[in-house]
Amino acid sequence: MQRSLIVTLAFLVTWLPVAAHAQRGAAPPFEGPRGFYTFDLADGEPISFFLEVSHELALSENQRYHLMDIRRRLRETNAPFVARLDSLRSLAGIDLGDRNGINQKDAEALERFNRWARPSIDAMRANNEVARADARRVLDTDQRRRLDSIARDDEARTRNVRRRRGVR
Repeated sequence: MQRSLIVTLAFLVTWLPVAAHAQRGAAPPFEGPRGFYTFDLADGEPISFFLEVSHELALSENQRYHLMDIRRRLRETNAPFVARLDSLRSLAGIDLGDRNGINQKDAEALERFNRWARPSIDAMRANNEVARADARRVLDTDQRRRLDSIARDDEARTRNVRRRRGVR
């Protein structure tokens, strides 16, 4: 009885990490395949990246509070632009359904959308830059240095993943 218990426990200890790894899914941040319109949490919203790496930055509760407040204000500021982009997407005829590639009609719709959306995208980028500068002021010098290092590593990792997939 005791021997079978030991064998069972040894089996579980050996294979449980493998099973847990398989259950985590293939979507980011696990470097698995991504859907056509998926993105990392921090894509397009810089403050979420600060919060994603809060443990590595050793943020205090007060710093996290200030960063969440900056993110909330940024979301409020960008909300009208996000709504506009959504209505422009619909107006341009972009279908967010599953697809195996892009056809001529989709390419034309994307071009229309990009042309119409440019002012909103530029405004959101400007708002994001202001929020990013505000967020960096919340951090001390060492935390900013660590953040820059983490961001460089993350960018290099993203470039490598894209290179492996053949995406530029």
